[in-house]
Amino acid sequence: MIRSMTGYGSSKASSDLGWTISVECRSVNHRGLEARVHAPREWAWLDAKTQEIVKKYLKRGRVDVRIELERDDSQAEASIVNEAAFAGIAAALHRLADKNGLQGGVTIGDVLQFREVLARSKPEEETESDPAFVQAVEDAVAQLANSRIEEGARLMQTMESLVADVHARVTEVEKVIPDEVEDYRSRLRARVEEAAEKLKLGEVDESRLAYEVVIYADRTAIAEEIQRAHSHLQKLGEVLSDESDAVRGKKVDFYLQELMREANTMGSKTGSTVITDHVVEIKSAIEKMREQAANIE
Repeated sequence: MIRSMTGYGSSKASSDLGWTISVECRSVNHRGLEARVHAPREWAWLDAKTQEIVKKYLKRGRVDVRIELERDDSQAEASIVNEAAFAGIAAALHRLADKNGLQGGVTIGDVLQFREVLARSKPEEETESDPAFVQAVEDAVAQLANSRIEEGARLMQTMESLVADVHARVTEVEKVIPDEVEDYRSRLRARVEEAAEKLKLGEVDESRLAYEVVIYADRTAIAEEIQRAHSHLQKLGEVLSDESDAVRGKKVDFYLQELMREANTMGSKTGSTVITDHVVEIKSAIEKMREQAANIE
């Protein structure tokens, strides 16, 4: 199936430790896969985990993952003071005061000067074992992947319509070719007969006339280009309709480049305004497909 490289996903979860995690994912087209994780510095462990999850779901695109964490006030207050650390530091200060004959005793302010008493543990140590954090990231990335599938379905419809349009116009060009050669023969005969009459040259040399028509037909022949265009269109259709999870954006772009090459050659060889008009529309449709293909994974 076709997947777009453009999409969006988000999720929100709460952990038993009182944390709320909010995750937003956005992706745009990119040559390869690049994930940029924006998270508080204390939660650096989430970066590597998020990179792993993104690679699990996506193959191409630039992905921005924004992670915000917030703690419930009641939980935060409960962990302001590490009671064990507070008791240990207070006891040590009392021993030092008694040993050195200091007067006035030890106050709460003295103990709170030590940073260790103000945090129960580092955030990453506290949260790394909590599955809610990883699950929130995975839910957001999964939603992003689903949105890319939905966008891919719309891309597929547009691409199929444009491929059908190009196929129809190439077929029309193929039908017009014999008429164009015959039209050239008629116009050439009319000019030669007119000149012969003015110059009193007698009958038209049919063999010479036929030779000139053959030269024109050979010079403007685009049968090979038409055949290759049909082949590229068939291959393009097969790539687009492939139901596997294979990356195909680069293949699509390759066939579109080849189609554009054939269209340019057709346009440069022909002197027919009818064929030229068709070629202009073919090139326009190919350009539209290339714009769409830039978002295909």
